[in-house]
Amino acid sequence: MARRPHMALDPANFTLSIAIFLLVGIEGSLGAEIVKGTADTTVWVASGVILALVVALGIALSESLQRWMRKSRRFQTIGVTKRVARARGLVVFISMKAGRSSARDAALYHAGEGVLQHLWLLTSVDAQADAEWVRGEVKGAWPSVEVHPTVCLSDIYSIVEAKEEVEKVRKQMARKGLAENDIMCNFTGMTKHMSAGMIFACAPKEARLQYMHPKKFLADGRADPDAGPSEPVEVEIAYQVEEDE
Repeated sequence: MARRPHMALDPANFTLSIAIFLLVGIEGSLGAEIVKGTADTTVWVASGVILALVVALGIALSESLQRWMRKSRRFQTIGVTKRVARARGLVVFISMKAGRSSARDAALYHAGEGVLQHLWLLTSVDAQADAEWVRGEVKGAWPSVEVHPTVCLSDIYSIVEAKEEVEKVRKQMARKGLAENDIMCNFTGMTKHMSAGMIFACAPKEARLQYMHPKKFLADGRADPDAGPSEPVEVEIAYQVEEDE
């Protein structure tokens, strides 16, 4: 689809402006005759018609400029912070084997001070045992946390499925009375496709996103479990989207 020129370059804006200036000039000449007392009925009628046209075109130009100004405010900024406020609801992806620790660390962080109330675990069919390990770790440390039934994704390479499942969980949280700032989605774990799906699920909303940053890395790039629990880093995405017309 061909991209249209920017609103500021739209010829219609210049046409309206020129038409208004020309009509204002004519109205000025007619007004001068009226002030001097030399105007007849035709001049008075013409003056009234032109004045009405100026007002109508002025309103049209104003609306056009307002649309341009709204579209000119499009932006996208990304900020990160390590001062992560604990959330009452948490959604995490569970990786297999050593990678499962990031989900546990995320849950235990938000459970601190008794804040976390609801925990959703999303994982693959092959990593169900790892999800149960995370469940046991969290319930052992914080029995008051409600760990909901594990959600198993059929295709760990499907961005769409990840997005849809995260959206379903978010709706469940909303029904439990949790506000947007009460919910944290942790996109660490599983595949990059899963992470992308979670980010897309949260992008159109005032949702909160985070990832877990290890204190130390091993030679192969994985987190070093002996260095202590990973720490959450919240990602704040602010943007406006241009919609197709």
